[in-house]
Amino acid sequence: MDIFDLTGKVAIVTGGNGGLGLGIAKGLASEGCAVALVGRNQAKIDAAVAEMTALGYKSLGVQADVSKEDDVNRMVKETAEHFGRVDILVNNAAISWGVAPEKLTLEQWDEFIAIDLTSCFLCSKACYPEFIKAGGGKIIVLSGGGATNPLPNISCYAASKAAASPAGPDPITSTSQ
Repeated sequence: MDIFDLTGKVAIVTGGNGGLGLGIAKGLASEGCAVALVGRNQAKIDAAVAEMTALGYKSLGVQADVSKEDDVNRMVKETAEHFGRVDILVNNAAISWGVAPEKLTLEQWDEFIAIDLTSCFLCSKACYPEFIKAGGGKIIVLSGGGATNPLPNISCYAASKAAASPAGPDPITSTSQ
């Protein structure tokens, strides 16, 4: 028995149209999972879906701004209608660009919080009914080292990702079981 067999499962990967998100989507798909690739840039979504299709993976591109509740609800609905279910949510979407904290505007702060943090709440909430229908589900929230060891000029990224991170010890550095 393959303990990582995801055949028949469906995942939504926010920020799945490039970078780490697309890598995660490929990893899930390589284990049999169908994947909805979510992003704001339609050209990047189309390229990511073409790449997944060329690899023989089942994928769906969904254009959505995960900081907007209507977009998130539509994203989940489109995925469930296309694949018949939703089993996994990967909260990966994030923005990260350097701004010195003293130069950060309230509008920039609000954008970071909406995309890096509020999106995790909105997406998790929207997926919950689909998880119930599927008999369970998994939510994965990504956060980088910048959440706990911030670099200069990314204080807003660090704050938003640290807030989105699950509580508890760092699984990479923790020695307690």
